[in-house]
Parts: sequence; C-alpha cells; structure tokens
Amino acid sequence: MSTSASHAATGPKFIGCSWVGTGSASAGTRRRRPSISSGATRRLQPRAGKRLGGGTSQRLLPGSRLLQRKPPAAVEVVPRPVAAGRRPWGEWQALAQRRPAPRPAATGKPGEERVRTFVAVPVDEAVRHGIARWQARLAAPGVDIKWVEPHNLHITLAFLGELERAAVARVEDAVVQACAGHRLFTLGFNGFGVFPDWRAPRVLWIGAGQGAEELIALAQSVCGALRAAGFALDDRPYRPHLTVGRWRTPRGADSVRAAVEQAESGLPPCRLDRVDVMASRLTPRGPVYTVIRHVTLGEAGAPGDNGGD
Repeated sequence: MSTSASHAATGPKFIGCSWVGTGSASAGTRRRRPSISSGATRRLQPRAGKRLGGGTSQRLLPGSRLLQRKPPAAVEVVPRPVAAGRRPWGEWQALAQRRPAPRPAATGKPGEERVRTFVAVPVDEAVRHGIARWQARLAAPGVDIKWVEPHNLHITLAFLGELERAAVARVEDAVVQACAGHRLFTLGFNGFGVFPDWRAPRVLWIGAGQGAEELIALAQSVCGALRAAGFALDDRPYRPHLTVGRWRTPRGADSVRAAVEQAESGLPPCRLDRVDVMASRLTPRGPVYTVIRHVTLGEAGAPGDNGGD
C-alpha cells in the first residue's frame, strides 16, 4: 500500500490536536480534543521558538502551550486589636530605636583605691613559733584545715572591710584616740576553742588567759572610737582569741577535738604594747597583711609611727 493510501485509511490528520486512546485502537474509536482555534478564543500559545518574558532563556517547543494564570485577588489587611495592657508594635519599635540614657556620674575620685582594713594586736615571735608547732602536730591526714601562716598571726580588735583612703585616715585618728587611755600589759594564752561549735567547726582558735580583761577593755575603746567616727561594726560581744586555722570542710574535726579539748596551749605570755591599723590584700595563696600605722599604747602617736611592716 502506498503512503497516501495509508493516510487515507487511518483518517484525516488533525493539526494541533492530541489523540486519546491506545495505538492499537481503530480510527473510529479514537476521541480527539478540540483544538484551540486562533479566531474562536484568546491566543494563549506563543509562536514556536519565541522567548518567554522576564528574561528567561527557555524557548517554547512546537506543540506546547502556555497557560495563563489569573492574578491573585487583592487581600485586605485588617489591623489586629491590641490586648489590654500591651504596647502596640509601633511603640516597641520606637523604644528599640531610642538611645539609652547616660549613666549618672560616679561619686568620688575615678579609680580610687579601696583598702580592706582591720585593727589588730600583734603577737611576738615566741608565740608564733609555739603555734607553728601546734599546727604541725594537728595537721594529720584527713584534717581539712587551712592553717594561718605564722607571720600572719594576730589578735583582731575590729574589722571594717573595704574603705577609701580618706576613711582609712579617720580610722587611724580613732585608734590613736582610743589607745591614749591604755598602757602596755601582758597577755597569756590557755586552751583551744572553735567557732561556732564542734558539730560544724569553721574556726580553730586559742583563747586569752592572763590579761583578757585588759584586752577586752582595749577592744571596747577602739570599737567605741570607730563608731563615734561613723563606722558600722559588729554588735556581738567581743571574745578575745587568736585564730590558728580555718576548716575548709568539717573533715578531721573529731581527731582535732580529741587532741586539743583537754590540752593547754603551752604558749608563753606575750607583751602587748601597741595596736596596728592593717590592710589585707586577698590572693590565691592567702591574705597578705601590711601595717598602715603602728599606734603605741598610752601615747598620742608620733608622726614617725606611720607605715612599716
């Protein structure tokens, strides 16, 4: 059969239409979709080979169609009502753009050094050596105590905390005034004790024996002069003691108690003739003490008594 005869047998050829059905179906059972005529409807298919709009480099292939989408409907934005007690969004934006207010100027001199200050009575070398022997005896394995270095041993009369230099000068004047009414005396030492108690000990100390009344009177005079100068101090009754060590944890408290509860300190008496205004600087290895001023008992304090260690 010739080519023209084959075409005539299969039916007419439709341009721009697609057949629906299998290839094995006869020509009479096939259905066709109506083609889009250029005169009946709006032309949706551009010319083959024409570039798409928007700068794309794609080309339409022959026989493909470009569907036209409807533009989206306009959306009406309805403002959401603001709940009671809440700020509208515009106010939050205004607050975010507002510059922070400048800080008030700091009082006092900028960068002024502050001094951790206390008032104490020093002890002599014989007492320091005796306490060092006790510390070595009590430092058994399992005892969790940080011992006071022998060169740092002292008897505290008043602790004032961090002060400005001008305030430290007022402390010196108050101590000079307090010491003017006292004379040198001898202080003895007796047994050991702890703060607050043996169930949860924190501080191990040696108590005062002979001369304890004179030491209490001196502490009361110093604290009274400091309060009159405007300094706030602890209101608890003064208990004269010499701190030996401080517990990190209560471990080893029972063994220490068994060793010192009925024991005498065996320390020699100490001659007290002055009071020191001290500065304390805390370091990772422990506190470092510096004498700000020596004040001799019974004297008004000479200009040459300032400083030294």
